[in-house]
Amino acid sequence: MKRITKVAIKRVIDPSPDLSWLETKIEDGKIIDSCRYTDKDIAQYGFEQVRKWAENDHRRLAEYGETWHMIGIFAEAAIQTSEDGKIWLCNAIRSSGIWNVEADSNEEYLRQRTVSARALIYTPWNGPAPEENH
Repeated sequence: MKRITKVAIKRVIDPSPDLSWLETKIEDGKIIDSCRYTDKDIAQYGFEQVRKWAENDHRRLAEYGETWHMIGIFAEAAIQTSEDGKIWLCNAIRSSGIWNVEADSNEEYLRQRTVSARALIYTPWNGPAPEENH
């Protein structure tokens, strides 16, 4: 038998976020290096629009750690297991979590990530996570 007796959701600063998606190198009207944009974006939206997006990304990257940061959201749970239902072994476990989340995201997005982090604990142990009351 197994059961989860307590679940706590934690939000912590991500100690090593991947911010490469904010870096774009443009030369002679072409994308040289980018995780986010391609020359197809230039063809579809125009060079000036893609350049503005890339400038905004560079500005956001420069503000990292000052006006915003990345977080990880994970669940910690107290679990109990028993062979006979009489003697229980108690352990604490932690989900792998969801990392590289922008801390200044809107509350609905953060709530969705929280639900996903919570599910990482429940699914392997008890099936789907119960609904939360907000």
